[in-house]
Amino acid sequence: MKVAVLGSNGQLGTDVVRAFADNGDEVFALTHADVEIANRESVSSKLHELQPDIVVNTAAMHHVENCESEPDKAFAINALGARNLALVARDIGSVLMHVSTDYVFDGSKGSPYDEGDPPTKCSSDRPVSATWFGNCRPNRPCESRHSARYD
Repeated sequence: MKVAVLGSNGQLGTDVVRAFADNGDEVFALTHADVEIANRESVSSKLHELQPDIVVNTAAMHHVENCESEPDKAFAINALGARNLALVARDIGSVLMHVSTDYVFDGSKGSPYDEGDPPTKCSSDRPVSATWFGNCRPNRPCESRHSARYD
C-alpha cells in the first residue's frame, strides 16, 4: 500500500512513518519542505504526483502561544490545511486519516464523547474548524482524536 504521511518529521509523524514502513508499505514521508498544506495547489500537485492509497495528516501548528499570536496562520494550517487534504484525497480516491485533538470538546456532556458528537469548543488554533473541514466528505474519512501520545 502507498501511504503519504504529512508532518512526518514531528513526534507522531515519525512513529506513523515507522509503523507503516515496518508493515512493508511504501511510505512517502512529507514535511513542510515538500508540501504546504495551507496551499491547495501545493497539496494537489504533490498528492496527484504520488497517488497514495492513504493520506495521514499529522501536520499542525500546535504551539499554543504561537497559535494565539498568529491566529490567521494557525487557521490556514490547522483548518484550511485539513480541508485541502480532504478535498484532494477525495479527488484522487485516497483514504484520509486526519489526526486531531480531544480539545474540540468542552467537557460538558457528562459522558464519554463519540464520533457523532459535534465539536463544542474553539480555541485560537481553531480545532473545531479543522475537525469540520477535515471531514468535508472525502471518500472514506477517518479522524482520530487524542489527548496525549504514549509510547
